[in-house]
Parts: sequence; structure tokens; C-alpha cells
Amino acid sequence: MNGVTVSIKRSKLVTFTGGVCPDNAVDESSMVVEQVEQLDNHDGKFWFGFFNFSFLGPNISFRFYIPGLQESYCGLPGFEVNCSVNGFPVLHLPGKDVLVRNISYHNRTFRVYDDAVSSLNGGCLPQIRNTTLPPEKKFDYFNVSKLYLLSNCTKNLSEDLSRYKVKCVDESRDSWVAVFEGDENLKNALENCEENVVAVEVLGGEGRNGTGNYMEILRRGFVLNWTAIDCSICAESGGRCGFNESILHFKCFCPDRPHSSSCKPGKII
Repeated sequence: MNGVTVSIKRSKLVTFTGGVCPDNAVDESSMVVEQVEQLDNHDGKFWFGFFNFSFLGPNISFRFYIPGLQESYCGLPGFEVNCSVNGFPVLHLPGKDVLVRNISYHNRTFRVYDDAVSSLNGGCLPQIRNTTLPPEKKFDYFNVSKLYLLSNCTKNLSEDLSRYKVKCVDESRDSWVAVFEGDENLKNALENCEENVVAVEVLGGEGRNGTGNYMEILRRGFVLNWTAIDCSICAESGGRCGFNESILHFKCFCPDRPHSSSCKPGKII
């Protein structure tokens, strides 16, 4: 073991088999007790036997993690998610929260949608904020288009703009129009609407102006990707991917100790 003393303590850790974003009412049948190993070495204490979590939404595993239910070394800084009231994980972006609909670890992409559209009332547009990605560039847009949402428009919209109007059962609400970026009538719409000019990211190629179901388009959300650490080498060697916060470096957690990238011989620190 290269002069490193490793002591093993066996402990029991309670986890949810169905995920970690359950409803408030959880009975004992939805829980299991797993045997894990706690190891002590020069990297400090860690748990070998990480758990991948999923419930109504996607599977949550490295590089995403859930603070309070998983140790911080189970994921990367900026990839923290929490549980929403409807069971889907929530990712905090600057100025707004987005719900994570699915994650493709193979493609390094995940689909999100604005938390504000999770409960639309009468087809009326909610107050949606611009999406701002973290300055550290942990994520980037993947195949997205921008849908401009404009309100406080003139009451007598021209025929060209009337087909962009978003219907709302609440007649007291300001009239809204939704226009995709690049549409020939976008400039005209900007001149006839005064407030709440919000460019919302949606999946590329969604619908056409005047014919699309904008509420459904907003619910589908948009896709982000990441370029962070590749976990496949560690996982294929039987390890669990993690992160050393003290040196800001990837760790491969193995049954004996943390390694730099793989549990296989020749890959140790």
C-alpha cells in the first residue's frame, strides 16, 4: 500500500432505493440499509459505496450530487442539485432555479426548464427571468434557440403581430407576444411592446412563430452540456468518481483508497 496505513470501519448507511426526492410521506418499505466501508488515510475519511439516486426525475450521480444527502466529494462544485416539491432535482443558476428533466451522462448533456413554468395558470405566461449561466463556464448551451417574450404591447396589434399573441384566460393581464429569434417580425414586435423583453432558451428547431404551442415549448425546456472531468476510466475500473476539494482535483475512490484516475495498478497517486 506504498506505506499508507488504511483502517476500515464498517458502518450502515440508510438510503432510499427509489431516490432521494420522495414525497413527505415515506414508509419503511421504501428504504434499505446498505453496508459500506469507511476508510481513513492521508486523504481523510471517505465512504466507499456511493449511491446513484433517482426518483421522478433523472439518475443523480457524479458529477451531480445532493448536498445534505451526499458528501461534497461525490460531485463537483457548481453541480449541486436539491429536491423540488414535485420530486425533480433543482439546479440553482444565477438569478433563477431550473428543474432538471433528464441527464445524459454519456453525451454530457442535461435538459432543464424554468421552475416558473412548472405550474402554469390558464395558459398565461408566468414571470420568467433571463437565464444567466455561471461565469465559471461549467455549462454551455447545446442546440438552443431564443424565444422572445414581450408584454405591455399595444392593444391593436397589427395583423402581422396578432398571430404571435399568447392567449390568456385572464383578460386583465397584459397582452403578450412570443417571437423566435431571427423572425422577420421581431423588430416590429420590439417596437410595439414596452416591457419584459425576455429571451428564453428553448430546444433548437422548435415550432414556428404563430403556429407553436408556446406553453408546451417552454415546458420542454432547453439543453445544457458540460466539459468537465470524464468519469468513465474510473468507473470502468470499478471505482467511484469523486472530487478532492482541498486540491480541486478529480479522485477515483476505490476499495483500498482514493486514486488519481483509476483503481487499476499503475494508476495510483
